[in-house]
Amino acid sequence: PEQVDDGAACCLPVSYIEDEALRVDIYRRIAALSSIKNVEALKEELNDRFGHLPVAAENALQVARIRIAASNLGLLEVDVRHGKVLLRKRNGDVLQENHRYPRLTATKATDKLGEILQILGQTSI
Repeated sequence: PEQVDDGAACCLPVSYIEDEALRVDIYRRIAALSSIKNVEALKEELNDRFGHLPVAAENALQVARIRIAASNLGLLEVDVRHGKVLLRKRNGDVLQENHRYPRLTATKATDKLGEILQILGQTSI
């Protein structure tokens, strides 16, 4: 089985969901999520069916939360470069606060995802 435990992975490890077809189906379901409420419902279902989510699986759900929050704000892209968070609107404009890009302070990937979600929660367009 695949070993994923560094906290930077964003996936459904084989050690968590061994059946490949089922794992692919869960990936499809994650990609189709359209609300934070649905993310939380899927997280609960995964916990019930397969046990406690490994960090990599929680990261995959966190990326879905970011995607949904960005979409709700009308953003086309969320990108991180050199610790700066670039939020690109659908018209191509990049959002800045006081002529600056938000910066990430976390060092761990999981914490960075949380920071990005928090930045999106504070963003107004």
